[in-house]
Amino acid sequence: MVCLDANCVQMACYTRLDCPVDAVCHNGDHLCKSLECRSHRDCADRPLTPYCLHGICQADPPPQCQSRSQCGVGEACKLGECVEVAEAARCSDNEDCGNPLVCDPYLGTPGACFRPCSRHSDCEQYSGLRACEPSSGFCQPVECLEDIDCGYDEVCTPDYFCEPELSYCPTLICQGTDRPFKTEPIDDMCRCVQCLSDNHCSQIGLEVCTERRRCLYCEVAAEEATDCPSEHPFFQEGCCLDCLEEDDCQHMGLGSICSRGRCIPCNCLAGCACPVGSTCQTTENPGQGVCMPGQGGEGDACLAQPDCQDGLACSYATGRCVEEATGSFCSEAGCPEPSRCASRTEGALCYGCGNDQECPDTFFCYIPAQPWEYEGGLCLPGE
Repeated sequence: MVCLDANCVQMACYTRLDCPVDAVCHNGDHLCKSLECRSHRDCADRPLTPYCLHGICQADPPPQCQSRSQCGVGEACKLGECVEVAEAARCSDNEDCGNPLVCDPYLGTPGACFRPCSRHSDCEQYSGLRACEPSSGFCQPVECLEDIDCGYDEVCTPDYFCEPELSYCPTLICQGTDRPFKTEPIDDMCRCVQCLSDNHCSQIGLEVCTERRRCLYCEVAAEEATDCPSEHPFFQEGCCLDCLEEDDCQHMGLGSICSRGRCIPCNCLAGCACPVGSTCQTTENPGQGVCMPGQGGEGDACLAQPDCQDGLACSYATGRCVEEATGSFCSEAGCPEPSRCASRTEGALCYGCGNDQECPDTFFCYIPAQPWEYEGGLCLPGE
């Protein structure tokens, strides 16, 4: 009840602005109530309700905070208390993170708390290629940061997408490639693309032709990454996707690949390489292969020599198991264990050495520094 024009009346409210100056809006029943207190001292004579909260004497103490802005550095407001929140903790929005961390939706589902970025180098600690989005401070996954990250006939655009280079349209041949359509010529220049309309994409798989003329599996459309549901956590070109790269499909099992934003099983008999620690085995279906645990067969991925079956060598130049070579000095001096002989552009060489003693005489073990991340080195001529 409040006093209005010398009468006691009931007034409904949603905020304090709906009530008279000397009244507050009670959240429990959304009724205006006369102001009882302005501080805890005003409730000192009420042992059962000694705390002043929103102008009313109450039994429970007021919360320590209502938002993280009321907490210290590295703290977030959880159930009315300021608590420390570590970097990389899971989050739904910025309020879940310790100040001044932000909740980055690109770092998983839900997102993860991390320090907002201001330049691309701030994103190097995370897996995959990532670019800093200055307006939000997020490290968003991208296809490229420079041209070298793209295919041999592609360039990296200012917004970090790989696109085919523009070519002279009258002589450009697109048919018979994975980009069979030509864009409209501009000054006689055009490029080959995957699609020009949705009709050029798979209709059964809910694929759409995006503004960049690429087919994407787009079961859920969105305006930004934070709108994507957990089952389609990755955002690109207005679509919520299952994946952006192969690592996003690990939950699907060995050999699953990311195809147009969707995780699908790898058919290793159709050019899809099995990952390290697995090999391709045939199935009952003709032409269909699945990846199973074991040493890699020819064409399977590898990081070190033990990843490949006997008679095969891990070529560090390609990261694939290849038939063990016999050319160059390999056939003459042999490759001491654990190194093996694999073909190379400039001839066969021993791969997989750990020191000079694992190379033939007059050769030394060269172990490249990063970004070469394969285990072991290769034997090169010299002392």
